[in-house]
Formats: sequence, structure tokens, C-alpha cells
Amino acid sequence: MVRRALVIVLFTALVLGGAAHGPVRDAHAAARLGTTDQLTILPDLRTVRFGKAVTVRGLLTRGGAPVGGAPVLVHRLGTTTGTAVVTDAQGRYTAAVRPRSNARWVASSGDLESKATLIRVAPRVTLSLSHRKKAKRLVEYFRGSVAPRHAGSSMKVQRWTRSGWRVVASGRLDARSRYTIAWVLPRGSATYRLRVILPAHEDHARGTSLPVTLQVVAGRG
Repeated sequence: MVRRALVIVLFTALVLGGAAHGPVRDAHAAARLGTTDQLTILPDLRTVRFGKAVTVRGLLTRGGAPVGGAPVLVHRLGTTTGTAVVTDAQGRYTAAVRPRSNARWVASSGDLESKATLIRVAPRVTLSLSHRKKAKRLVEYFRGSVAPRHAGSSMKVQRWTRSGWRVVASGRLDARSRYTIAWVLPRGSATYRLRVILPAHEDHARGTSLPVTLQVVAGRG
């Protein structure tokens, strides 16, 4: 009788032990599934020209499976307004945003928020050239504007050389964010590749005009 009772007790303990470990394993599995709830964000461009839109894409999953038909809000970190979209059947979303300055952007959906991604904004710089003779030297004038406005900011004229872009003249933006910079051209015939830049600063990336080619023929002007 003692031997039989011992067998019964051991059998019962094994059964109860197995039942006790089942919920624990299930809980761990649920926890692992929970870590696969995620929302991603990836911009097509890391730097966009001021006034232009950039496309942002991402994926929403819960329990490792894509979630379709879910609302997603793409917005600047720390704000609650932005571009609202809905995921497709594969859990993917696409949104167009138009940043005005350097900022970190996130996507939100319910209790999920993506990691922040930095999108930089390069100011728009226009450029036109004109020249005239002054004291028997040819002077080139660089004129243009910058958007958004950066009154008082330094502008630099750069010339392309074998070692890269080199500053040849500089000036400042006026109250209307316009500039006029003069450069006394070196003597002799030459062909120059030139551009004007607004150096990068805290709220914007570097702004760069389209490069222009200037051909100078000695004795003409």
C-alpha cells in the first residue's frame, strides 16, 4: 500500500508540475510576440530642399504580423499634428511631408511610436551673374536670394579647383534675404565653375545654388 501511494503521489506531482510549467511557457511566448509589435519610419531623402516634399515609408506589425487598415500619423517629434495615412493590406504606409527646418520625425499608431529619424532642410539659393569693368579690372557680381529668409547670414562664393571648392568672395544677406557679392576676377583668360552657398547652421542644412560656368577671355569684356 505504501508503494502504491508513493507512485500515485509522484504521478500527481508530475502532472501538476507539467500543468504549472505550461502557463509559464505561454507567458514567455506572449512576451516574445509582444516585442515584435513595431512601427518603422524611413524617409526617401535625408536632406530635402526647402519647399519640396519628401516621401516617408514604413511598416506596422503586431505580434510579428502586418496590420492593414490601421491609422498612422507622421509628425515632428514632440508635436501632435502631421500627415495622416492608413496602412495597406501588407501593413505598409506611405506619406508625404514638407519640412521647413531640420527636425526629427516619427510615426505613431495607437500605443506605438517609431524611432525618430532626422530630416534636414537645405535652403533654396538662387544665383545670377553680371560683370563690369572697374579700374581696368573685370568685376563679377553674384546676386540672388535665400528661402526661407536668413537676414544677416553669411554667404560665400566658391570656385571649383583640383582640390575641391574654395571660397573666393563673401557677403551677407540683407533684410529681405537677398545678396550681392563682388569678385575681382584674376587677370587672363580662364574658365571658372562657380556657386554660392549658405553654410549649414542649427536649423538648416547647407544651402547651395546651382553651379554656373563663367568663361573669361582676356582683352574682352
